[in-house]
Amino acid sequence: MKQYEYVVVGGGTAGIVIGVRLAEAGHRVAVVEAGPTDLGDPRIEYTRDWASMIDTELDFSYPLVQREGFNPYLREHIAKVLGGCSSHNNTIALRPSRADIAHWNSLCGGDTWTEETVSEAWARVQEKVRFELAPIENRANIAFLEACEQQGLPRVELETVLAEDDLRNVCGVLPLNSEEGRRESSAVAYLHHADELPPTLNVLTGVRVDRILFDSGRAVSVETSAGQIEASEEIIVTAGSLNTPKLLMLSGVGHAEHLNEFGIDVVSDLPVGDHLLDHPESGVLFETSGSPGGMEINGWEVGAFGEDVMIHFTQELYDDYTSLQGYPVSEHGISMTPNVRRAVSEGTVRLRSSDPEDTPVIDAQLLSDEDDSDIDALVAGIRLCREIAAQPAFEGLVVRELAPGTEVQDDEDLKRYIRLAGATVFHPAGTCRMGFDCSTDNVVTPDFKVKGTRALRVADASVLPSMVGVNPCMTVLILAEICAQKILSERR
Repeated sequence: MKQYEYVVVGGGTAGIVIGVRLAEAGHRVAVVEAGPTDLGDPRIEYTRDWASMIDTELDFSYPLVQREGFNPYLREHIAKVLGGCSSHNNTIALRPSRADIAHWNSLCGGDTWTEETVSEAWARVQEKVRFELAPIENRANIAFLEACEQQGLPRVELETVLAEDDLRNVCGVLPLNSEEGRRESSAVAYLHHADELPPTLNVLTGVRVDRILFDSGRAVSVETSAGQIEASEEIIVTAGSLNTPKLLMLSGVGHAEHLNEFGIDVVSDLPVGDHLLDHPESGVLFETSGSPGGMEINGWEVGAFGEDVMIHFTQELYDDYTSLQGYPVSEHGISMTPNVRRAVSEGTVRLRSSDPEDTPVIDAQLLSDEDDSDIDALVAGIRLCREIAAQPAFEGLVVRELAPGTEVQDDEDLKRYIRLAGATVFHPAGTCRMGFDCSTDNVVTPDFKVKGTRALRVADASVLPSMVGVNPCMTVLILAEICAQKILSERR
């Protein structure tokens, strides 16, 4: 048995941050990652190649429970590599707004989600991570920003506005966590940039954690594909919003009735795997008169915000799902992909069996809220995209609308299109929700501690009390910094 003070389960976006910060303070730490190292792989190094990792050995690519009338091809693509989804995404780097922070604070209390705590954590992230803005020289990006302004969405410095309040009815250049097109994942920023790593840090790759072992409610070790690893102080689970609840349930933390189905001894009866959130997305695709210009860094360098949607813009046809549904394709095109910023529809993650090698059962329940607010937001988002594309800035570039097609105008027809050809932005969250200590509807306390256990915390997107209104990567880096500081403060 290998012995450490702290065992971090998951060498992803959050896990590396926590592991490095604890080791920098002199503690013996093991970070255990199921996937391979990120080093030496150009698909990971260069952000322009992010899509080439989908459905490969670097992707868990989990199926979703199919629902009648919904996209049958949709899967959850989450990273299986050192650096996690920060090694697997398109590096859009927006921090949570004051609106998000204030809402989370109202749901959790304590000092985790205060402006002061988040600002201090964000400053620590900025000490490690490098950022850049694309130069915006190709005609598609220029046309998009000009068209947004013509539509009444002024161009702003997105990060500055976001830090002040929230983003609504604006457009701008998206900050990226990259440097000259090279990815600044948590692995790159916190490990590979370091002149010298703490000698007390051990990063294990290619090692699957199957269960957490308890002694009278205290988490004491993890059972892995490479043997047992003991934690004398704490185990911190950072395996992401799908694999973290799976691991907790396999270990006896979850709905007692569900665990009993598989003969798993219950350690703590908690709503693990509930409240699955995501950013449901649709797409408006246009054929162009020629090449729209090509990517400047990652192909997704500019964006816009409506009332309830964020619109990612790309200089290519994002037709992975529309083409499978029979919508026309073209050699050249552009895409606008509105997504619901703060979706309220909730799904679930459950066990398929007690076998750690089995995939979890993911019932995303996208667009399922009773008042249809999520799908109504996407209908409005599609209409906004169409209005942007009709502005003079796109004259001579946009030839025709490929999907959903100009003949699709009625709200119900648009909703049918959204369900059949829609997607997510692969931003699962909320499955181990944080909340007040006294609440029965959450899994972790404001200190990231798993209720009903000792020496066990969770720190990844699964703890978010509600959906963050932007791409979540920076939020996860921030919460990891906050968690690390809380652990160190308690030790002191």
